[in-house]
Amino acid sequence: MLKIQHLRTYVAVYQERSFTSAAKQLNATQSGLSMQVKELEESLGVRLLTRNSAGVEPTIVGETFYKRAVIILRELSSAEEEIRSIGSKLSGRVVVGLMPTFSRAVLPSVLKEFTQEHPLVDLQIFEAFSGVLAKAVITGEADFAIVPQGQGEVTDGLKFQHVATDYELFV
Repeated sequence: MLKIQHLRTYVAVYQERSFTSAAKQLNATQSGLSMQVKELEESLGVRLLTRNSAGVEPTIVGETFYKRAVIILRELSSAEEEIRSIGSKLSGRVVVGLMPTFSRAVLPSVLKEFTQEHPLVDLQIFEAFSGVLAKAVITGEADFAIVPQGQGEVTDGLKFQHVATDYELFV
């Protein structure tokens, strides 16, 4: 079975044309690298390198394998970078409950900005009045809700935080 370390070792030995130089580059022992290349050759059932007193020379199969190994290692490095980048970004599913008035007045501009900044977040929004929204948060149907400060609504188990002040007009 191919191992990533075998590929890294083979590429270093190929490029250096020497087990000793590759060992210095990889901060490993020459015998350890030699053993890894031997394991690789045995697992593939082919000879990749010809060893001689001046170092090593790749066989024709070794040339082909090197080209493929470089592509695989580049792809692996790119995947690692991409996953690290994604891992540091906000992601997951968030269910938000909003009052109908709020979702029509403020949501469109905020939602566009949020989804552009956090494309990995699966944002689900539902509209209801404050009593229903509070119950949804208590039961776990919603992660949070934005409601007006109310009187006599269900508040057991809820934590409130003031986020903004709204101006109401008498018309």
